[in-house]
Amino acid sequence: MRNWENWVRMTPTAGLALALLVGACSAPPESQSRSENRVDQKDPAGPDPAQFEGFQSFHPGEQAKTYHSGFDGTNDYLTPIAFFADKAPKVTFSDPSVAELQGGVLTINKGIVTDLPDALDGKIQLLLVRSKKAGKTSIRAVAGGLDQTATLDVSAYTADDVRAGEARYNGGAPSCNSCHERLNVHNPTVLADLSDEAILGVAVDGKSLSQINPRTGQVETLRPNGGSHKWQVSDTERTGIVAYLRSRSLTFQLPSNVKK
Repeated sequence: MRNWENWVRMTPTAGLALALLVGACSAPPESQSRSENRVDQKDPAGPDPAQFEGFQSFHPGEQAKTYHSGFDGTNDYLTPIAFFADKAPKVTFSDPSVAELQGGVLTINKGIVTDLPDALDGKIQLLLVRSKKAGKTSIRAVAGGLDQTATLDVSAYTADDVRAGEARYNGGAPSCNSCHERLNVHNPTVLADLSDEAILGVAVDGKSLSQINPRTGQVETLRPNGGSHKWQVSDTERTGIVAYLRSRSLTFQLPSNVKK
């Protein structure tokens, strides 16, 4: 396996796994937003980005400090997880047979992402976790006096699931990619703390999704197509779409404002 930090710095998309933190929190231009309509909800209880600490969940409707990935024995499943601390944490897994850290922890600062908010400069410690088999494991991260544990839930897929999802995503009628190639909302970082059910609820069933904007702490509600983002898919395609998206590389659908 290649060194993670060197790989990030050498690719033309340094800062690629900050799709959620500095990219996907911004709505696309109006001319591109027919398929992704966001309604802001001003929630005074939203967190102050300067106070993000440890494993931060960005989707209030999901289980806190829980991340999701997959495994099929053929494709690579890499889950980017942000840990907020002043220095890189020591990372361990309760069941190392389920997952492992890929390379070292990468500290994100303005040298990598130039428009990073001041409050987050040098505070985002990026963990890239590789799935080794289906199952659950806790992830413990310790940085100085900060000691937190999160859960990684690795779902069992098959290579056929991924192929079915790829066919529907890129070749359906209409294909998902016909809009999402330019909307840039399916990068693995954006999906890491969303369950399969939550992804399908938004992608297929027309449900809304609440998420925290890390720039403001404001809770926003994503309403794709104004709530009419509903598509006919088979049960095989439902499983396949999630398997396909979770198995994508970290450069998949990178937001346009992430440093290239």
